[in-house]
Amino acid sequence: MKDFTIREIVEHAEKIEAESQKFYSNASNILKDNETVELTGELAAEEIKHFNHLRDLLNETKLTAAELDAFIGHKIDIHDRVVKTAEITEDSDPIEVLEIALDREIGTENLYKMYLTLTDLPDNFIKVFDDLRLQEVGHQNRIKTLIKKIIGR
Repeated sequence: MKDFTIREIVEHAEKIEAESQKFYSNASNILKDNETVELTGELAAEEIKHFNHLRDLLNETKLTAAELDAFIGHKIDIHDRVVKTAEITEDSDPIEVLEIALDREIGTENLYKMYLTLTDLPDNFIKVFDDLRLQEVGHQNRIKTLIKKIIGR
């Protein structure tokens, strides 16, 4: 088994956050339900913050939304994604998008949990990974709340 450097672990985490930002940006452009568009827009912005929080660990320049978009590219192939989820399309309804988003957030939380089991991580890295894990849990709760609200309409 390969030993990963701290840089490789953080870059892996950056890719997760960049993928999530792209997912939520795409969802905001596809959806027509105002509440879902608002939530996915907020989550896209939060993913940029997560990405830049990781960049801080490596003392690298923070990226804007446009720069992050260029960093990840226009289309993320499902086979190349770190967090594997179903695709969303122009025909995806809000519930379908939110369920896929929930899967993304659960997968991301699980990856951060795994990072926390790695040995030899500096304490400040552990704190960042745990903080990001907790933020993913918060995203899950917001998504679940909106799903319940939409289903209850």
